[in-house]
Amino acid sequence: MVKGAGDPWAGSYLSLDKPIDFKGTKLFKVKVFMPKVGAKLLLKVENQTNGAINMEKDAIATVANAWQELYYDFSGIDTSKQYQKVVLICDLGTVGDGSANFTYLIDDIQQYVAPITRKIVGLKNSKMTVGITNVGHIGALNDYQDTLGFMFNSINTLYEGSLIMGNAKNRVPNAARFNAAPSWNPGFRHRSPIMITKDGSTTETMATFDDSTYANPLGIIINQHTAIDTAAGKEGYLLLGYDVINKSGATINNFLIGSFFDFDLTAAGDVDRGGILKDSTNTIPGVNGGVPFKINLAYMYNGTTFVGLVPLTQTVFAGGRIAIGPNEVYGGKMVDSNKYQYISTFRATNTFTDGGAANDLSIFGSVGPYTIAANDTTHGAFGLVVGSSLIELLNNARAAQKAAVQEYGITLQILTGVEGEKSNLPTSYALDQNYPNPFNPSTTIRFALPSNSLTKLVVYDVLGREVRTLINNNTEAGYHEIVWNGRNNLGSQVASGMYIYRIESGSFISTKKMMLLK
Repeated sequence: MVKGAGDPWAGSYLSLDKPIDFKGTKLFKVKVFMPKVGAKLLLKVENQTNGAINMEKDAIATVANAWQELYYDFSGIDTSKQYQKVVLICDLGTVGDGSANFTYLIDDIQQYVAPITRKIVGLKNSKMTVGITNVGHIGALNDYQDTLGFMFNSINTLYEGSLIMGNAKNRVPNAARFNAAPSWNPGFRHRSPIMITKDGSTTETMATFDDSTYANPLGIIINQHTAIDTAAGKEGYLLLGYDVINKSGATINNFLIGSFFDFDLTAAGDVDRGGILKDSTNTIPGVNGGVPFKINLAYMYNGTTFVGLVPLTQTVFAGGRIAIGPNEVYGGKMVDSNKYQYISTFRATNTFTDGGAANDLSIFGSVGPYTIAANDTTHGAFGLVVGSSLIELLNNARAAQKAAVQEYGITLQILTGVEGEKSNLPTSYALDQNYPNPFNPSTTIRFALPSNSLTKLVVYDVLGREVRTLINNNTEAGYHEIVWNGRNNLGSQVASGMYIYRIESGSFISTKKMMLLK
C-alpha cells in the first residue's frame, strides 16, 4: 500500500469467514517490507458488526527496505467477544507524500506459538546502554556470552545482573550464578519474544517467562516490563517492572521480588565503595498528600561513577545489602539459601554498607512481602539509576519514582512504620472518593489503615471483571495514595466508562465508583 500526498494514514482490512480463535495463542506475526527504520504498523482485531469491540497493537520496523517479521501480543484481549476483522494501518498520523518512502508491503499475517528461545536486546540513551533478556538476566544473556552489559558513559559497569524472587531458602527462582561463575542458574524459562515498542522519547520492552526450569518451582509466570527515555532529565534511569502471576493453584505467602547487581566500576572491579542513602525529602504530586516521604537508594561508586538501585513500588527495601564479594559472593556462597537471605533480611550490623573499605561489591534489594492468591497477580518494580555525583544519583532516583507513578501508573506504597518511626497514624479505616472524578487519563485513590494488615485494592469493570490490581500485599499502617493511570494488568489503556474500586483490609471492605472519560 502507498500513503498518498497529504494522507495522514494508509491502511487495509480483511474480513474473515469466522472469528479468530484465541484459545491456542494470542500472538501474531506479520511479514512486512517497510521503507524506513522506525516505521510503525498497527494491527487491530475488530468485531465485524461493532467496531467498538476491538484491540490494537503497534510494532516498529527495525530494518529498512528489507523483509522482516513484526510481532504482536494480544494477551489482554477479551476472549468472550468475537473478532472477525483484521485492520492494518501504516505510520498512523504521519503525512505521506506518495513516494517510495511511504510504500509498505505486507504479507503472511498469522497467529503463532512462540518458540522457546533466549534473547537479548539493547536499550540506549545518551547516558546508558542496557542489555535486556527474556530469562531474568540484565546485561548478559547467559554465562557472559552475548554481552551488552550496563554501559554508563560508554563504559560497561556490570558484571552480572539478575532477578531473584521467592518466599523461602529453597523456593527462590532466580537467574543469578550458583556457586562460582560462570555457571548461571536456569531458573526462568522463556515464554515469549521480547516485544519492543516506542512512543515518543520512550522505548519499552515486554517479555514473559516462568519458573518451570527451577529445581523447586513456585508455579509463577512473570511479565517483565522495562522502559528507557531519551528526553532531557529522564536519561539517568531505567525502569524495571515485574507482574507476577500465581498459577500454582494455592496461595503464595511472604513473596519477595528482588534484584542482584554485581557492578564493577573499574577494570579491577575490587576497589569500589557502596552504601544506602536514606532521604526523607522526596515528594511526588498526588502522593502522600504532598507530604515528603522516605526514599531508599542502594548505591555503589568509584570516583565520579555512581550507580544505584531504588524501589519503585514501595518507598523502602524489604531486605537487601551491599554484598562484600570475598565474604558473601565468592567461594560457593551464591547458593539459594544465601540468595534468599540477602533479599529477605538486613545484616544485624553493617546493615546496608560496604563494611568501611573498598572491595568487590554487589547490590541486593527487594520489595514486598506479598500474598498472592491463586490466579492473582502482584507487581514489583525497581529503577536502575546512574550519575556523576551522589546528588545527581539521588535526583535520578527521584525522577525514576516520579515517572513510575505518573507515567506508568505504578503504585508507590508509603511505608510509615520503618525503623520504629510512627507518626500521624489514622484511628480508623477509610476509602476516599478518587480525585479527580471523572478523570482522564489518571486519578488518585486515597485510603487509611489504622494498623498493618493484608490489603487488596482492585479496580473492576461494571460486570465485575478484574481490570487492575493496585495493591495485594501486607500494607503498613498510615495514609496511602495510589495513582491509577487507566491501564489494565497487562499495561493496556482501558475504554471510557464506569469502573468500581474495592478495598479489603482485615475486616474492612469498601467499594466506590469512578468514571473514566476520554
